[in-house]
Amino acid sequence: MKHALDRNDAQKLVPLIDAIFREVAERRREVRLLEKQLTALKEAGVPDTMSDWDRAQDLRARLATQRRELRLARKEFERLGCQVDEHNPNRVLILGPNGRRAFRWDAGDTSVQRLLSESHGT
Repeated sequence: MKHALDRNDAQKLVPLIDAIFREVAERRREVRLLEKQLTALKEAGVPDTMSDWDRAQDLRARLATQRRELRLARKEFERLGCQVDEHNPNRVLILGPNGRRAFRWDAGDTSVQRLLSESHGT
């Protein structure tokens, strides 16, 4: 995290944080779906046809792409001075003027809130 924001600056980030967060949520859903499909193929045993093998390769490639995009989104959050709360994946933590996590944004909210506790590793 590089930026330290006051409340007004943090509030201005809400539309961007919301957009990145929605992308992350969508990609996480896709990762779970792809992992489930790969598991089902593995449990089916040795592929019977080349198309089964091709499907598994396609699923692996799509999974790798989704995971890469999740890493890039995490870096984008960090560039903004934010990170997804490891204890609550529906919350984004934002650095304040003191360089510590000072604000939070919860998925679906239209504004940031001041963190009330120091329990998030500040």
